[in-house]
Amino acid sequence: MENDVRLVIRAKNNLLLTRIEEQGFPTAAAFCRRANVTYQTLNEFTCMRLSPRMKNGEWRKSALDIAEALGTPPEDLWSTEQQELTDPVKPAEVVMSMAEYGRRLAASNPERQIEARQYRELIASAVDTLKPLERQIVRRRFGLETGEAETYRAIGRDFGVTGARVQEIERRAIRRMQGRLREVGITKANVEDVEETLVTE
Repeated sequence: MENDVRLVIRAKNNLLLTRIEEQGFPTAAAFCRRANVTYQTLNEFTCMRLSPRMKNGEWRKSALDIAEALGTPPEDLWSTEQQELTDPVKPAEVVMSMAEYGRRLAASNPERQIEARQYRELIASAVDTLKPLERQIVRRRFGLETGEAETYRAIGRDFGVTGARVQEIERRAIRRMQGRLREVGITKANVEDVEETLVTE
């Protein structure tokens, strides 16, 4: 499958974010009110676009306010590297296929691997309930048999229809599959959930 997913990876200050979560603040805005800092300032710190220390090495007042609101020394909220940050950390972009994205997503979390495996089994049973043409299109579109996903145009050529018609049939098939999944208690099934599971092989 062509590279159709662009992931933007943003570094975040996990020390700071985790401490805020542990304190039970329902939203970032609620924490900002408690710390008396703007949301923009908090975001600059969490996204590591701003060092908590000034050029002279002193802590910024806003960093000290955040630490005080969390009841912890600022050294516990910023690593040495983050304190010495001189340039903003820029987002990185990675381009990959949807199938590769699905594989990486599943591989990153053992619990998710188990859930994805169970969900795939339910998807497989839902695929089996489709009409023959729908079943063939879904299997080919998501590479369920060969591991290689095919384009709408390529499938359409084999069936003598346009790529747009193949896409229409695929969408109808996925809606049928959603109905089947709801019957077995998966109420949050939507097109993206089904497609993500199909490509996470």
